[in-house]
Amino acid sequence: MSNKGWALLELGNYTQAIPYFNKALQIDPTLVDALNFKGQALYKLGNYTGAQYYLNKALEIDPKNLLLNKYLQKLALNKTFT
Repeated sequence: MSNKGWALLELGNYTQAIPYFNKALQIDPTLVDALNFKGQALYKLGNYTGAQYYLNKALEIDPKNLLLNKYLQKLALNKTFT
């Protein structure tokens, strides 16, 4: 489920990708990839609050994930300029 969502995310189909991440998270709410990808999709859609929520949840599970930290820093910069 998360793989199909990831493919849609990569193609720029952010809205279509989110239900696949939701389904994966219903099965296992600790899937870091699904949390991360949902956060990225929300970010691309301009939902910075939602993106921050899911990226932070992923970071709680995997605090040493440098990629998540990078996305959160980028998000913080964008929120500053919007």
